[in-house]
Amino acid sequence: MKQLLLLTAMLLLAGCTSRSYFGSRDYHRSAQNWSRTLPDPAPPHDRPMFIARGRNAGELLHWPALYSALDWAHIVVLGERHNDQVGHDTKTEIISLWDGPAVVAMEQFSRDQQIYLDDWRLDIGVTEERSAYDILQDRTTLWPQFEERYLPFISVAKSRGWPLVGSNAPRQYVRLARTDGYAALRHLSPEQRRMFDIPRTLPTGEYRDRFNELMSGMNDHGGVEIDVEDFYRSQVLWDTSMSSSVLRAKSRYPGSLVFHVNGAFHSDDDGGIVAMLRRALPNAHILNISLVPKDGPALEETDYGLADIVIYTGEIEEPEMPETMPSEGEEGEMGGEGEETEGEASGMPPMMGRQAPAMPDDAVHDAAEAKESEAGIAEETSAQDDPDKPAHPPIDLPEK
Repeated sequence: MKQLLLLTAMLLLAGCTSRSYFGSRDYHRSAQNWSRTLPDPAPPHDRPMFIARGRNAGELLHWPALYSALDWAHIVVLGERHNDQVGHDTKTEIISLWDGPAVVAMEQFSRDQQIYLDDWRLDIGVTEERSAYDILQDRTTLWPQFEERYLPFISVAKSRGWPLVGSNAPRQYVRLARTDGYAALRHLSPEQRRMFDIPRTLPTGEYRDRFNELMSGMNDHGGVEIDVEDFYRSQVLWDTSMSSSVLRAKSRYPGSLVFHVNGAFHSDDDGGIVAMLRRALPNAHILNISLVPKDGPALEETDYGLADIVIYTGEIEEPEMPETMPSEGEEGEMGGEGEETEGEASGMPPMMGRQAPAMPDDAVHDAAEAKESEAGIAEETSAQDDPDKPAHPPIDLPEK
């Protein structure tokens, strides 16, 4: 009995130390090999990277250490500000640094666009007159300035033969969750329900508090009155679907490093997607990186604990807050004439703030909780399904 208790304590201790790379033995072993001079900047911009957690929090991070962190991880979450071009460039360099097998999952594509994303990756339908990107543009609604912000990023995955995954729930179902509730989603066909995952509960706690505070700021600004509970339903559906997409990708490609790109509000402070993934895979090595549009030679006090790694990408000009929320179908601040923006299409309000995506058309979302199985791997489920049936096969995490 004593031996069993000792083994249990050792496993728990091992789990605690592996939750953050910078608290692990891997970090301290690899750190001995890094130069103690100025850290190499992350190309293509001379932007400082900081350790934001653990006893080394606040230290500048060497570029070689980032590769060591990727090598340690099973899943890497990249939290971006959508209108931060330096952040996009840096994010592309981060995945370019990785030379092993990988999967790239993205908020910027929804599940119903997966077939078109696969066709683009495999150059299906390409002719002398039409490129793969021309076809992708014709078949999908791409995010604003996609060619500058995201095409270089997904092109790295394409050039290396990495699978690409559209992780998001389609907009029409997110909107339906807001207007009619989850009950309406449960009555859809099995084919439709494969496009999203309904959360088992609406999460509470700090993340919900921050969401409420942000939404209250929208109400204080004036214009259309926002029903926080309705929008929170949409947000949780969105994040639950993305988190579940990451879990399915890891299940299908267990030996590959899974990158997920999302707005920083989803993952900062280990909320949203990161919170769900940690509950779903308590023994997984999850590396959280936040790209923050700030300048400064030192990590600001408010950014300690924001993520495992914080990269300052330089200040950007914030778009002005619209006087009123654009209605669906109207011209949005980031969309062209007749173009439906991400926020408008989903029914989500424009968001601002330190931890919110900087684009006014982006939605902020939270993640739903997952249920742990007896094997220590969560069996993430949906409320419309058998609660004892996992939404993805068991995940065998490779040893790191």
